[in-house]
Amino acid sequence: MELEHFTGTITLCIPYSVIEPIKAKLYSGYQSDQLELDQSWITRFITLLKSVEVDLTVNWGAGK
Repeated sequence: MELEHFTGTITLCIPYSVIEPIKAKLYSGYQSDQLELDQSWITRFITLLKSVEVDLTVNWGAGK
């Protein structure tokens, strides 16, 4: 992430309960000997991912 003169890293934490229902799809590309992509699933996933609302909390500085 870059913001004016600051460069940093953003870490997204996704609860397992969100990923668990789709984990078979996430693993399927690595377990298959064939390189077949399900374009309709990818398109739906990207569309839904773009519409997800997230709560964002920013902590400025270390506070020590």
